[in-house]
Amino acid sequence: MEFNRFTKSAIVKEFPFMGDLFSKFTPEEVFIKRIDEEFLQSIPTSYSWLGSMVSLSSGTQIYFILNDGTILSNCVVQSYEHGSNYAHSDTSTGEGETILHSIERHGVKETLAYIVARVYGIHTEDHSSYGCQFVIRKPGKGFSIPDLIVAAYKAAAERVAVESDL
Repeated sequence: MEFNRFTKSAIVKEFPFMGDLFSKFTPEEVFIKRIDEEFLQSIPTSYSWLGSMVSLSSGTQIYFILNDGTILSNCVVQSYEHGSNYAHSDTSTGEGETILHSIERHGVKETLAYIVARVYGIHTEDHSSYGCQFVIRKPGKGFSIPDLIVAAYKAAAERVAVESDL
């Protein structure tokens, strides 16, 4: 949805925790989507490349919003690739973790209300990245986050059972 003053006000009214995030970042767009198994199994990424004429940076940063309004920042380990055009510099890469694994690691399965993704570096112009958008993820009507996590584990167990039955 297009982001303007009225949209910002409506979003903060519906999701009060977004006021804190809006004070740190000015998004170009805000989306509201359901949490699903594919999202819970995804691994956020971070990419950057530096040089005298280039500064590219893009990725996804995840925030957990708890029932009491507490915001946990940078709680999911991103997979990453960082490099440079400068001599004698190495490209570094690293493995990340799934959002589901991070929920378990932080022990917030029962208290997690929303998950917010800040997608940054959505535009590239003149060898630089800029801009961000927020994606507010919430359970669908009639579902809770613990229900979705149990369903994701059940689906994973079924896939393993099928593969091990070869």
